[in-house]
Amino acid sequence: MKNELMEKIGLGCVTFGREIDAQKAFSIMDYAIEKEIFFWDTAAVYGHGASEKIIGEWLSANADVAPLVALATKILPPYSEGSIDEAVARSLQRLSPGAIDIMYLHNWDQSATKNNSLQKINDLINSGVVKSFGLSNFNFEHIKTVLNCCDQFQLKKPAYIQNNHNFSVSDLNQNIIDLCNKNNIKIVSYSPLGAGYLTGKHNAGVVAGSRFDMVPAHQKIYFTGEAASRMSVLLNAAREFEVPPAKLALAWAFDQPFVSKVLIGAREKKHIDQCIEAIRSIRELKVIVTKMEQACKGILPG
Repeated sequence: MKNELMEKIGLGCVTFGREIDAQKAFSIMDYAIEKEIFFWDTAAVYGHGASEKIIGEWLSANADVAPLVALATKILPPYSEGSIDEAVARSLQRLSPGAIDIMYLHNWDQSATKNNSLQKINDLINSGVVKSFGLSNFNFEHIKTVLNCCDQFQLKKPAYIQNNHNFSVSDLNQNIIDLCNKNNIKIVSYSPLGAGYLTGKHNAGVVAGSRFDMVPAHQKIYFTGEAASRMSVLLNAAREFEVPPAKLALAWAFDQPFVSKVLIGAREKKHIDQCIEAIRSIRELKVIVTKMEQACKGILPG
């Protein structure tokens, strides 16, 4: 019987067209299908549209299995009736023949609360252009504000929240979790390995060619005292129990009961394999993960 936690795996496609080329990305998508990973996530901004374009080319070349893929993408602010229409049209052109199952607003902006913006999203859903919408990188107050506006204008509410969430850094908290539960919103998390931070490979400095090297802004997120303290707990547990830190970090991420999907960014097939191996080992790693959390009391991720 298939491990239910396997259903939590989502393929994050941020590396497509940036860290890896189309040929490598094709092999990753082929392997994802082989491993029955059908929930894929991209964004218009990834690789300046290259990620969406590569996915569209793969879907076109694999028409027999393309319908199995549930595809999410994201659009950037500011959000207006015209900008949303234009952004969705461009994404659909790049993703063709793929459809948009989830359209996220990629970052918070005050324009996300405007009636015409939310009405346009509502119209896109009603017309079948997109199947649902979500909010990415929104905090509790932002999510609450959007929900209140949807109620006020009597429009469809977001069905998904997607935020960073891993052992060292998290943009999810109990307020968000409770709000999502109350409104039947599914939570999707990303960066279970903290863009490679939780593997321990950056302890001696940023590795050339890594995410932290190519996108230096990530360094501000992870190179903090709180993240370092939690990272120290992870590395100590890895040494004590002789388990790779990446395996422990992945086990922790997939063991979060309030998360419906965890996006993994794979540059090689082995990255998918290590995720699957961590999930299969969650039961035996549970005691270690619990001890890690106990050791982190008072050190909040984020």
